[in-house]
Amino acid sequence: MYLQYRSAGPLANDTFEEMRVLGYTNGIPPKNLRLRLRTYISAQPGGSVWIEGLDFLHQLSKEGLLPGLAKDDDVSPYYDLFDMAEQSKAFGHWLTETIQMQKNDDPEMYHYTVHRASREGPWKLQRAWRSDQSGNLIKELPVSGAIQ
Repeated sequence: MYLQYRSAGPLANDTFEEMRVLGYTNGIPPKNLRLRLRTYISAQPGGSVWIEGLDFLHQLSKEGLLPGLAKDDDVSPYYDLFDMAEQSKAFGHWLTETIQMQKNDDPEMYHYTVHRASREGPWKLQRAWRSDQSGNLIKELPVSGAIQ
């Protein structure tokens, strides 16, 4: 899994600032970009919870339990700092996250809502669905109550 930036919130200038902070040189990412990106996202409002939710989904993916995706699918999760901050205000810092992913060879988006009842509680997959590039629902994906 690789992180890809997609946002309707920050302006383009914010993207250039993120690239500078992450260590891009002349548009070329640093070798340790994934580590820098995780650290950067974790420091943002709602970011650390988003990373924890992503790690939970990554584990489900490795076990072949992520609805709509096969164990060996190459996917990229998208992060949106504006959306993370808004979700953390709306749902609390440890309760709910919705994470979007895309197969590297597929224009459709896969959305996963994960939830936990407390900071120490286990994550559970609450909802999964596919949408087109415009965000229109294509299909709800079945979620087993046992996925946690």
